[in-house]
Amino acid sequence: MTKNETLVLGICGPVGAGKTLLIKRIQAMLSERYSLATLSDGVFTVEDLNYVSPLNIGLADELDQLRLSGKIN
Repeated sequence: MTKNETLVLGICGPVGAGKTLLIKRIQAMLSERYSLATLSDGVFTVEDLNYVSPLNIGLADELDQLRLSGKIN
């Protein structure tokens, strides 16, 4: 990927399928080389909320603004 490219990876599946483990491993592999953000839909427990970085709060609003400006699809 070039510096200006964005990759969006969606992960879904049933409870207990290993989504969180997969996300943690992907983040560990890529975090030293790329700037990462995690968006989560369907946070149901306090434990789930702990996986969302405080730095990513408000990122959905920023993505909406980029989408409306036509900078991303």
